[in-house]
Amino acid sequence: MEYTTVPFGDAQDKPSGSCIRRFKNAITLYNQVRLSLSLDFKTPDMVYKLTA
Repeated sequence: MEYTTVPFGDAQDKPSGSCIRRFKNAITLYNQVRLSLSLDFKTPDMVYKLTA
């Protein structure tokens, strides 16, 4: 198997706008929508706001 090296910072390494949007959306869903069993069916944001 042959590996090729691509210099760091090449234009192909830069994430697209839609990729960043999907990543931010996933973080928002995880922190604000998804209920966690280990947090007594609260979201991480709810717990953070209660302790802050």
